[in-house]
Formats: sequence, C-alpha cells, structure tokens
Amino acid sequence: MYGDIRQFLRDLLTGYRAVAERFQYAQSKFFYRQQFISLLLFNRTHLNLPNTKFIDYRLAFQYYPKDRKKVNLLREGQTKEVEVGYKELIDFIEEPDAKIEVTGNLTRYEQPADIVAASQDAFEAFMAERPRTTDGPVLRLNTFDEHGKGKYSATLQASSYFAEVRCELSLDYPIDGDPFDTMRIRDLDASGNLKPLNDSMMDNHIGVFTVVALFSEGNWYFHMLPRQNKLGVFNGMLSSVSGGVEPPKQPVHDLVEYATSEIKREFHEETGMDPLRLEREGRCQVVPLAFTRELSRGGKPQFFFLTMLRDFEKGEFDKAFKGAAWKSEFRADFKSNITALDDVFSPEFSTALFYAYEYLQKKRKIPGEALILD
Repeated sequence: MYGDIRQFLRDLLTGYRAVAERFQYAQSKFFYRQQFISLLLFNRTHLNLPNTKFIDYRLAFQYYPKDRKKVNLLREGQTKEVEVGYKELIDFIEEPDAKIEVTGNLTRYEQPADIVAASQDAFEAFMAERPRTTDGPVLRLNTFDEHGKGKYSATLQASSYFAEVRCELSLDYPIDGDPFDTMRIRDLDASGNLKPLNDSMMDNHIGVFTVVALFSEGNWYFHMLPRQNKLGVFNGMLSSVSGGVEPPKQPVHDLVEYATSEIKREFHEETGMDPLRLEREGRCQVVPLAFTRELSRGGKPQFFFLTMLRDFEKGEFDKAFKGAAWKSEFRADFKSNITALDDVFSPEFSTALFYAYEYLQKKRKIPGEALILD
C-alpha cells in the first residue's frame, strides 16, 4: 500500500488516523467520501504551495492583500479562518440569476509588441522545458463591468495559448534577468493588488473548473486525481476537471451560459462521460458557483462549477475514463494512486471545494456562515 516505508513509519508515529487516511486513499481511484475530503481540507495548509521557475504560487499570499477571499471553517468543534488565492467577482450561490451579457463582436487580440519583447526569454525557456507545447485558440476576457446587482457585461477577444504562455504561465520569470522585474510585478497596482481587469496587461484567458460530486447510498463522493508533472500549470497537484475556454463558433450573448457549455466539454474530454446524455437521463446537474480572478496567475478570470452525479453503476466511471481524450493530464496509475496523497491541493481545487461545500450546505438549509467540514 505504501510507496515509501519511511512515510509509513511517520504515519505510525502520528497515530491511527494518519494510517487510516493513507489506506483509505490507496483503496480508492477516482472518488473519495466527503468526510475524507473534509479532513484533508481542514488539516492541510493552503499556503504550502511550490515555487517553480515560471510561477511562484506562494506569491498569491504575499501580494494582493485586499483581493484574497477569506473562508471560515468548522470541524469537530474547531474553527479557523483561511485565505484563498482568488478575488471573488460573482458568487452565484448568493446571486443564482446573475448574468454576464456579452456586448459587441468577437475581435482578434494582438499582444502588444512590448509584452512580446519583454517575455521572449520566458517564452523560450518555457518551450525548452515543454518542447511538445503547441499553440491553439483561447478566449480572452477583454473587459468586465458591473451594472448593478446581478447585472454584468463583458467584451471578448480571440487570443492564443502562446500569448498566455508569455504572461500568466511565465508570470514570475525574471525579465532580462532582473528578479525585481516580472510580468506579475508590472501588472500590480500601487498597493500590490490586482489592477482592474480592464487595465490589465495579461492575456486573461478565461478558465473553467468543476468539482465533480457523486451522490451514492446517502453519501457524497468527490472526484480527485493527481495532475501530471509536465503541464503548463499546477504540476503534480491534486485536482479535478478543468481547462480553458475556447473561442465560440457562433455569437455568444451570455458568458455564464457559454462557460457552462465549455466546462461540460472539458468534463467529457477528461472523464469520458457525456454530460449532455447524463442530463437527459436525469443523472447530472451542472451549476455555476462563482466567477473569480486567480491570484496565482496574476488575475486570470476563472469560473467555478459543481457537477453533481447520481445513479451510477459500479465501474461505470472507470470504463468511461479509459476512453477519455485528455485522461493523460492525470496520473491514474496504481503507484501514483498510493503516493499522491502527499501532493498538495491545487489552489483552484481547494477553492472550488469551498464553494461546493457552501452550495451543498445552503441547499440543505444548514444555518451559519462557517463551512462545516465534518
């Protein structure tokens, strides 16, 4: 069961719970009972993030003092407040009818020449480490404005993945070798917080992430897998279904509606399950949770969703995953399933789980502001 006998001995010294926790993880593959996820969410620090050559994930908690979201947690009578590396723009749990109207036509984004020049060293270093990286179309959030409670508007642009590599994906790579000059630093306001999105120099590729929750035999189970180590972001971290929004083939009028269709596409590509078929069968429901800006990647726009599944037969998910187009983004082999418990939660996974817990708690009409992690 253990990939490292030293870790087994450490767990023995810390008591039965640590051993039981590791064995429970090793016995599962895709879905983990809510009580187990709650234990990890409460006990693990959300600041224990890596510093990579291109992104220092720790900086989300060193800059942006006014932007970080705070969450109160309650477990077995103990409470604590944690900060998450996201700035909340819309909480769909509180504003379920909120709309983001898309105005104007989809235009083409041309990355300014000064950004291209400043990011050239970072781009070449990124491509040297990931030579198989290919360019592709992405959807950029050009502007975002609020017009009163629940009413928002946006303009969109077609951009490219390579433009994102030059900004959000190499955010902390020194420009011209100067450690005090990075894309992150250049895009901060005078107080060390995010600039308004409309003034940001970032590519601002819209991202989507969903918590996948399976209801079975009276319990909730949450999808969780470790990511591969050579991806553009959140390498080797525990995560779930996520991806980037692609430019639409038809005019888009409601950004929330379009982002929902995009997370369904990602869900199909990364799990092999067809959400449209599951919806028709009454076994799947996808709800938006929040629209945010991710601090790890300099304010990248990010939608969070909850995908709720039910009435699944044993082995149904496993069979579908074998045919998933993008299953290679995860480490789903036996060895990884044993050792990955020591991996950290990706910031988007932990944040999405907090929103998912809030949604489920409110649907059950449980009073109180703290998230109950029992």
